[in-house]
Amino acid sequence: MQGLVIGGAPGQTAAVQVGVPNVIGKSRADAEADLGQLGLRARVEEIEAIGPVGTVYAQDPMPPARRAKGFAVLLHIVRAVPGPPPDLSAKLDALKAVVDKVDSALTALTATAGGLETDTAAGTRHGQVTTALQQISDKLDRLTKITPTKKRT
Repeated sequence: MQGLVIGGAPGQTAAVQVGVPNVIGKSRADAEADLGQLGLRARVEEIEAIGPVGTVYAQDPMPPARRAKGFAVLLHIVRAVPGPPPDLSAKLDALKAVVDKVDSALTALTATAGGLETDTAAGTRHGQVTTALQQISDKLDRLTKITPTKKRT
């Protein structure tokens, strides 16, 4: 096949150009096969995007572009992204129950010890333990309210 070659020697053959197909949404294997049938190659970059893993999210160039056989079309392939953190609510509930039991036991000990609260050192220790338990409980409450967010690209 001969074509017009600008700046080339007379009779020089022009590179055969083919239309770039739209492969967005296809699997990587299907997209590479489609390009290969036309004499094009694929250059793959994996990206984090919303879509089925292993599919073409974007490409460059897009149709109706024409490129010489052997040209590498850039394919952006959706890669697997880490899923949401495991559900920790059952473990957090169990931990809260332990904290509540310790708090109840400490309160009961204080009540049955008769006057333990009047002892300054014991009262201070009880206050410190109670404060620490409250801080743990507050942190657990914050952890249970965390919801996974989707990463945008």
